Amino acid sequence: MKTYKSLERKSLILGMPLTDLLLLLSLLIALVLLGSIGSLFFPVSRYYYLATVAIIAGLYLLMKFINRKGHPHFLFAALSFHFRQPHVIHPYTSNTYVTSR
Repeated sequence: MKTYKSLERKSLILGMPLTDLLLLLSLLIALVLLGSIGSLFFPVSRYYYLATVAIIAGLYLLMKFINRKGHPHFLFAALSFHFRQPHVIHPYTSNTYVTSR
């Protein structure tokens, strides 16, 4: 059976998977919106926006390094572990049941 490598390869944009890049861009948009909404109530320094861009650039370089080392979808795995898995299974009890965290 023929396999096509171009179909099996993950889509990479700027050296990282598309989903991770979209999460970083959404984080950038959220931080900029938070700063502009915060500026309505108290003065926000220009250093906040500079720090936002520096944090996003640092996260981009870190994610690019992690993806190069072969840890696929690290960001989605961390997000799903913390937000999308609300139950913990206790295997050592006599009755195996699911409880909330």
